[in-house]
Amino acid sequence: MMFLRGVCLCLFAAAVVFAQADAGELRIEVKDASGLPLPSKAKLSSQSNQYAHEFESNGNGRIVAKHLPFGRYAVEVTKPGFQPAMQMVDIRSALPVKLPIVLT
Repeated sequence: MMFLRGVCLCLFAAAVVFAQADAGELRIEVKDASGLPLPSKAKLSSQSNQYAHEFESNGNGRIVAKHLPFGRYAVEVTKPGFQPAMQMVDIRSALPVKLPIVLT
């Protein structure tokens, strides 16, 4: 009976790992030209997987986008009074991708 429980637990753990294996995370850190954190907004979109979402940073200029399907994303960061920044980023693994952005 203990053996059967152990096997079931292993199968469940494997299913959880594989279920999470097709999504990643993007960590955006927005600063101004002097290096100070800059609260801002970001649009994240991917034509290949029909993803589009808007995010707002915290007071430290950080945005975390979780559970992103693997693919190529366009990132547009905006803040009134600053030039918008656009960059492409690839999400290809479950490891978080860090994206530093400087607005001028």
